[in-house]
Amino acid sequence: MKTIVFNVTIISLILFFVQSCSIDENVTTATVSKSATDYIGTYLSACGSNKQQEKVVITDGSGGSVYANWYKISHSDSACSTVLKTIQYNHTARAMGDTTDDGSNSVSKIYLITINVTATLNSTYTSSANEDEWCGLSNWEENTAKDITGKDCTNSLSESFSPTLTEKYDIWNLNGTSFQKSEESTAGYPTSLDGTVYTKQ
Repeated sequence: MKTIVFNVTIISLILFFVQSCSIDENVTTATVSKSATDYIGTYLSACGSNKQQEKVVITDGSGGSVYANWYKISHSDSACSTVLKTIQYNHTARAMGDTTDDGSNSVSKIYLITINVTATLNSTYTSSANEDEWCGLSNWEENTAKDITGKDCTNSLSESFSPTLTEKYDIWNLNGTSFQKSEESTAGYPTSLDGTVYTKQ
C-alpha cells in the first residue's frame, strides 16, 4: 500500500511539474499544430542484427500530457522471439511546438520528465545478476520488474539511469503509421531523428 501511495504521489508531482508555468528556458510557448495526444499508440521497431528490438508506448495522461514509455528488449535469437531482458523507461511528455530537424522533417518538440526506469530479467540473467549485484542490487527475481531509477549500471547493463524528475528534451515525427524520435537530451532539443523507424501496431 505504501508503494502504491508513493507512486501515485510521484506521478501527481510530475503531472503538476509538466503543467507548471515556471519551467526551463528550453521549454518555450509556441503554436502547437500537433499535441502529444496525437501520438498515442504502440510502436515497434524491426528486430535488429544485435537481436534487440525497441518499443514505444504512448498513452493518455491529463491536461494534454501523455505517458511515454520506451522499451529496450534484448533477445536470445535473431527472430526476436525469446526475451532475455527488458529495460523500460517511463516518462510524462508534452508537445511544446513544431520545428524542422536537420533532415528537413517536420517534428514536434517534446518535453519529458522521468518517472522511473525498470529492468526485467529472465532466468538466463537472474542468477548472475544476484551474484554480481547488478546495479548494486542482490534481490533480482525472474521476470519481475526491478526499479533501477538513478542507478549506475554501467558494469552490468552498460548504462547509468536518470533519477526521478529528470527533465529531458526530444523530437518526434509521425508519418502515417511510421513513428520516429531522437535520443533524448538533458541539454536541449535534439536537431535530428535517430534513424530508428517504429511501426504503429
